[in-house]
Amino acid sequence: MCANFSLLVCASLKKRHADHHVDIAGYSVFRRDRAGRRVGGVAVYVNSQMRAAPWMYPNDSPLFELLWVHVRAGACDVIVGALYHPPKPLYQTSELLNHIEVSVDAVESAFPAALVILAGDFNTLSEDDVIARSALCSIVDQPTRGANKLDRICVSKPCYTSIKVVAPTDKSDHKAVIAHTGPALTTISKSLLHYISNTSRVTYRRRSPNQHALFLKHLPHLDFTIDASDSDSVQSNFDEFYQNMQCFLDQFYPQRTVTIMSTDPDFTTPTIKAQL
Repeated sequence: MCANFSLLVCASLKKRHADHHVDIAGYSVFRRDRAGRRVGGVAVYVNSQMRAAPWMYPNDSPLFELLWVHVRAGACDVIVGALYHPPKPLYQTSELLNHIEVSVDAVESAFPAALVILAGDFNTLSEDDVIARSALCSIVDQPTRGANKLDRICVSKPCYTSIKVVAPTDKSDHKAVIAHTGPALTTISKSLLHYISNTSRVTYRRRSPNQHALFLKHLPHLDFTIDASDSDSVQSNFDEFYQNMQCFLDQFYPQRTVTIMSTDPDFTTPTIKAQL
């Protein structure tokens, strides 16, 4: 959303996924994982220089994927809500709308002067109904998935000077929404990104269960004889062994190339970049 807050919707995180697996340097992460179902869930990343903590209200329900985080931004209180309304919910839409209305009322009662931000993947949830129930203002006016405006940001008062919808950096079919205050942002094309960053072509060997199975299937038929009768043949035996192993690697785990850019995060290995 901006330099201080980032919302991740449909995070697909479970209890077995420790926070350090999804850490982003300089940010604190707050999660609400989906219980008992695949994918789903929400997460909020807050600049670690700010004081932040999850905010719970008495009528909270685990049925809804709505996470509230209280952020202290200087002398101001900001209450950030991350929402995911799945395409096939286990509840009635009216129940979620009631939940949003009650929770926003509770937030405003607890923090009368706070800025309230509710954002996320609303899917088929009516924008008019959300506005009517929460008294928040929707500030995203561009499609975020195909021709549909599914990803929205609602605020209690004007706080952003620019709203920009950009293509995702991964294979998601949802676009990202950037809300910020300051100079207008410039979209950098992929070709320009290659031009302004240092790039290098690196090689790696992709590994998969299927490749392992093919290699293990071939392994019993490996015929390699070592001549130990002549001490002068030790080096030639090793040379032949390594040559055979190199052939097997090239046969079952062929080398591939991928481009790594200086703008990629530090954790981006060739394998991760290829998967992205």
